[in-house]
Amino acid sequence: MLLCMQRLINIISYPTTSDFLGRICFILLLCLCISGGFMHRYVKGARSERELLNTFYELGYSVIRSAGSGVNALGPDIIALRDRQAICIECKAWDRGSLSLDPDQFLKLLEWERNTSFPTFVAWRMNGKGWYFVKLGEFKKNEKNYTVTMRKTLEINRRLEAVLGATAGGATSAQGLPVAPVGTLSQA
Repeated sequence: MLLCMQRLINIISYPTTSDFLGRICFILLLCLCISGGFMHRYVKGARSERELLNTFYELGYSVIRSAGSGVNALGPDIIALRDRQAICIECKAWDRGSLSLDPDQFLKLLEWERNTSFPTFVAWRMNGKGWYFVKLGEFKKNEKNYTVTMRKTLEINRRLEAVLGATAGGATSAQGLPVAPVGTLSQA
């Protein structure tokens, strides 16, 4: 960001061969600087999704990351499957005091959960604290979106072990984590 600002200052202070070209460069660099915040959030979110995806894989799950994840997805970011069991996860890496989902995304996740009968969680990665899993019913509707506070999430304290162990019946992985999530695939 600092480099972008320095370039903008140089363009303003030292115009190129024509004012028109200088203005075009200024506008393009300004757009890049503004979108830089978006790109940082996207990269951070994608990196967090891959981290959680790899965690499930290391626990012996077959894992799918949805195409278009984070953009206009019609379902959750990650689907983890094992032994006819499935868990669906929307990933968020957010460093604020609350986590909000826009109504369209929230309602699509609710529809997904109803259609599949698989438990669908929002996995919230908090810096320095790790992953917390929030059930859709724990979000509260307000004027603009559906929100859960960090305080409430920390009080609930639902970690990966609790999500996987909901019906595990005591079975654990080599890492000592429960292995069976809640949703069950029926036999064909």
